[in-house]
Amino acid sequence: MKIKLLLFSSLIFFLFKPVHAKNENQEKEFLNWFFRAHQKLNGKVFYLGTLDDESIKYLRSTLKPDTLYSGLSDEEDFKHFGKDKLVFSKSERMLIQKKIIALKFQNLPDQLFEGGKLLTSDSLKLYAEGNLDAWSNLNKNKIYKYFMFSRPIFLRNNTICLFNYAQYCGFKCGIGKTAIYRKEHGRWRRLMVLSSWIS
Repeated sequence: MKIKLLLFSSLIFFLFKPVHAKNENQEKEFLNWFFRAHQKLNGKVFYLGTLDDESIKYLRSTLKPDTLYSGLSDEEDFKHFGKDKLVFSKSERMLIQKKIIALKFQNLPDQLFEGGKLLTSDSLKLYAEGNLDAWSNLNKNKIYKYFMFSRPIFLRNNTICLFNYAQYCGFKCGIGKTAIYRKEHGRWRRLMVLSSWIS
């Protein structure tokens, strides 16, 4: 019985390992593309490994409908406001919600993408400890901004990607977007912005 269980476990491991590796490669490829411009400008791209509950709750409500319409984020999107749409099947919506729930346990590794550097919540607290202006401490350590983002959610044979990010650059200084990206001819491009904020 133990041998059968061991053989079954080994079979499952080898069957699902290539799928997991493919997903990791796809994630790394997308994140490299997304952060390339930031990395060129600033060298290292600092990011938090976790996502806060408020972001997860927001994502669940934003991505719940079966039809998503473009929102307004900048002048470029003004002409597309409310016109572009993407319709998800019931199974796609279920998969999206399942992936969003899994974000509660997100714990991103260091160097997830080229030039990426993990900034743990604990180290962020240390920079802020005993200091009214935590950004002074961050800047002294050459951290001028950092990101918090969700793991990319891929659909339709990895040609559609749902991605949420926030970039913080100081006290009451930040920007964030929830957007959909499409892979066309082997290259990613932003398809639509669902929502955005700035402070």
